[in-house]
Amino acid sequence: MFLAAIEAGRIVPGSVLVVEGLDHLSRAEPLQAQAQLAQIVNAGITVVTASDGKAYSREHLKATPMDLVYSLLVMIRAHEESDTKSKRVLASIRRQCQGWLDGTWRGVIRNGKDPARVRRVDGERHLIPERVEAVRTGLELYRRGYGAQRIVQTPHDGPSSFCVETPPTILTGRRARWACGQAAGRPVHMSTGLVSQRGNR
Repeated sequence: MFLAAIEAGRIVPGSVLVVEGLDHLSRAEPLQAQAQLAQIVNAGITVVTASDGKAYSREHLKATPMDLVYSLLVMIRAHEESDTKSKRVLASIRRQCQGWLDGTWRGVIRNGKDPARVRRVDGERHLIPERVEAVRTGLELYRRGYGAQRIVQTPHDGPSSFCVETPPTILTGRRARWACGQAAGRPVHMSTGLVSQRGNR
């Protein structure tokens, strides 16, 4: 989404993108993640990592090219850790599913968080009617060709509300994870999620 904003000209050269660490920049494979970093930097945007205070800009990387190697090593480590964690979680879920089939496990198999339109009471899931209606309304408007922002801004009859799950979340399963501001006269973008290419958010 951030890269798409750069391509659309909504993020101007001279802007600053602040991320917790390079591992929060992308979950892509290391070479692709570094290519995304290069795309951002080549667009004239400085990437600052809050965890160590490093700043990645064209000028800095020309003067200190070893930081390119450092960034790749960080991305390799992050990708390996993420891959290992993913495999462990998947193996655990498979063991629980097999336990259900074998009759040795009767607990709740959790794989991620429940949607905001679901409430858990005494171990059972119950739909929240007004939130379910909001999701249905949003999907219906989307089918009519409405965009996410227009859906949010369109008045609705009844108690429907998108205050918990906004259309981008409903339609893509992910939230926009960056916010904008200014510091020292320069546009600053705070990222709490991942940078992705158009359509891969």
